[in-house]
Amino acid sequence: ALAPDRYGEAHFLVTLSDSGGLEGGGANASAAQQLAIMVEFVNQAPSFSTSRDVVTTHEDLDIETPKFEDDFARNLTLGPDIALENNQTVAYTVTPAPGQEEAAARLFVEGPGVYANGTLYWTQRPNFFGD
Repeated sequence: ALAPDRYGEAHFLVTLSDSGGLEGGGANASAAQQLAIMVEFVNQAPSFSTSRDVVTTHEDLDIETPKFEDDFARNLTLGPDIALENNQTVAYTVTPAPGQEEAAARLFVEGPGVYANGTLYWTQRPNFFGD
């Protein structure tokens, strides 16, 4: 089994032996053959955490004006090997949870979304509230 998140190259010697024994000058093992196994790097998923699970705002507060929650997404990591993944770009995607599509459309004019710097943003519709 491979160790998780490991890559590189390892070299081995492989021999074949039988149960015939060594009596009378016999040989029971083949010549060694070389084997190299190369485990190639694969992209690892990025990770992040959020500053909170619930963000609360008031109905009709600055109607149709964008709202912001700074430092919402934080602790971004591109993967376990920064040297190989440091050149990647990331983008947050916010989608309604299953069954919440209508509620999201009813409550928001725009968003919610998360900017690359981790700021949560949204624009709510006037006269609507709920969770």
